[in-house]
Amino acid sequence: MKIPSGLAKKLALGLAAAHAQGLVHGQLHPGVLHLTNQPNLDTHSIPPQSVQVADVALTARCRHVLGTLCRLQGDYPSALVWLEQARDSFSALDDRAGLTLTLIEIGRVRFQQGEYPSARRELETSLELARGLSDTPAAALALNNLGIMATDQGDYE
Repeated sequence: MKIPSGLAKKLALGLAAAHAQGLVHGQLHPGVLHLTNQPNLDTHSIPPQSVQVADVALTARCRHVLGTLCRLQGDYPSALVWLEQARDSFSALDDRAGLTLTLIEIGRVRFQQGEYPSARRELETSLELARGLSDTPAAALALNNLGIMATDQGDYE
């Protein structure tokens, strides 16, 4: 997976902060995600099962970020692996805010793959969660993605 350098910098800084607190070990650490002068960074060397973080919530957030980065690069199979792991972790933690945003990302991936019924389910579930949390920005994001999908399908009702 190629990561744009701006996104890679944010990810690396977050991982560096976690690593400094002793929360990140194994193959996922700042030394693996290093910055270069080139516009992209290759992270194929980081298999999803290698992410080992002491804090389950931090694990979920890292997986969400990596899934989002994969989606932005068009690597939808890897994105789903990371995002489904994040979804499972957020569900186990009963972290509805994290779950809401992860479902939106999964919906985006499913939409890009042309899996419209699945995408709609994920986005509608995220919208329901966002409304339950009174999270207006997340609800707007879910609605925006539902609208884009409807427009793409010519469904104007």
